[in-house]
Amino acid sequence: MGGCISSITAQVNCDITTPNLVKICKAGSVTLNVEGNTQDVQWTDGTGKIISTNTTLTKEISATSTFHVINKIPFGNELILNGDFENGTNDFTSSYSVSCVQGTMPQGSFCITDNSGWFHAGWSNCTTRSNSGEMMVSDGAIKANEAIWCQTVPVEQNKDYAFSAWLTPVIGTAPPIMQFSINGILLGEPFESNDSPCDWQEFFEIWNSDLSTSAEICIVNQNTTSLGNDFALDNISLRETCFDKETVTVQIVDSIEVDLGPDTTFCAGDEMLLKNWNENAHAQLSYNWSTGETSAQIIVTEPTNYLLTVTSPEGCEGKDTIFFTDLGYPSNTLPSDTNICFIAYDNVVFQTGEALNTLWTHNGISDTSSKYHVFEAGIYDLVLSNGENCTIRDQIIIEDECSKNLYLPNAFTPNSDGKNDTFGPESIETYSYEFLIFNRWGEVVFEGKDVHDHWNGKYKNHRAPAGVYTYFISYTIVGFYSNRIEKITKAGHFSLLR
Repeated sequence: MGGCISSITAQVNCDITTPNLVKICKAGSVTLNVEGNTQDVQWTDGTGKIISTNTTLTKEISATSTFHVINKIPFGNELILNGDFENGTNDFTSSYSVSCVQGTMPQGSFCITDNSGWFHAGWSNCTTRSNSGEMMVSDGAIKANEAIWCQTVPVEQNKDYAFSAWLTPVIGTAPPIMQFSINGILLGEPFESNDSPCDWQEFFEIWNSDLSTSAEICIVNQNTTSLGNDFALDNISLRETCFDKETVTVQIVDSIEVDLGPDTTFCAGDEMLLKNWNENAHAQLSYNWSTGETSAQIIVTEPTNYLLTVTSPEGCEGKDTIFFTDLGYPSNTLPSDTNICFIAYDNVVFQTGEALNTLWTHNGISDTSSKYHVFEAGIYDLVLSNGENCTIRDQIIIEDECSKNLYLPNAFTPNSDGKNDTFGPESIETYSYEFLIFNRWGEVVFEGKDVHDHWNGKYKNHRAPAGVYTYFISYTIVGFYSNRIEKITKAGHFSLLR
């Protein structure tokens, strides 16, 4: 903050305040404000071009950018004579020649006029800053260090003065580059005009008189290009001014990336750690979970949806939601205790159902297969788990027992009295099987493919007549003495009694 220095300016407060650093989360529009006793405010970009004269500046930002804001409160007398050129060519000197011939202007010459378009067909019709009065219009010299305008004025020692001049190109080709000096000492950096005709820009610098009692001010165009380089000057000023200047840097900070991991399954009651797995460069991040917790990581036990919002001190925000599917308890398809003839079936497979984790245990040996192969009798323990709190335990006892007998009666009475109402073999099990019954005309009245399929005494949905019938049976069974699989074929007669 510049502030006011001299005793006269002590009664003038021109101090302004702005944030020195503004951080935004992504490219876009930003609004900057200046506060204080503002009077003549100018915002300039990094090249010194005026981009606003309001206390509020709104700009589109795509990269880190720096802006300057100046507040001026002039006081005291204007020291420059004829700085607005209302008195023509009086009160200043110039190395340029005067040429006001309409339609043409030689290089290195100027004219005091109210419209620049009169002197060249390609020049814009620029007027003064106030759209009235006079200005200096010039075709820039191609020789370096030619003084466009000079004036010497009296000053007081050890005072701050504000020097300013307004400049615009009158054609958008090779804009001028002005260099200002006081008493032979360069004032500020060369000021390059923009390339927009009739867009007035101000050159402004603070100069301290030190021990000087006079100030010789000169303006030189450092652009010596012959094509273009045509401009206008107006409102040249030197006066005591209370002045303050601030610099604002707008920085695009790193965005907040939040990743809670992929959506997944979860068993109610189990514990799972949730955190942002992305690394962010920001310090002092704040966390807000949909559960109300504000820690960087949380432990959850319910399979629901969780939202995490991460916010930086600059107000940048990132979000992510993780979705859980409730697994619930596994499905169990293990049958009840059973008998298996391992002579006939040497590889029995049990399908356990759907579960994330399967554990079989038999004779101290563990197996995690969902399809489990059984080769011997015994006790088999099964644990199915979708999580610690979603676990099912089951057991199956398997005995080795083989069918070695098959008995056929010689008659039956299908009278629905609950006794001998069907005809067929009696056996625990067979390992292949075919059973046919014929009437006396050789017609097949019944066919069975399983040892438990019995004839109910009907043929074509009608009661078969009483009489003698013939059967044929072919089956495989374990031999009583051989203890091996044997194939047996039998044929015979039986009676249907009514």
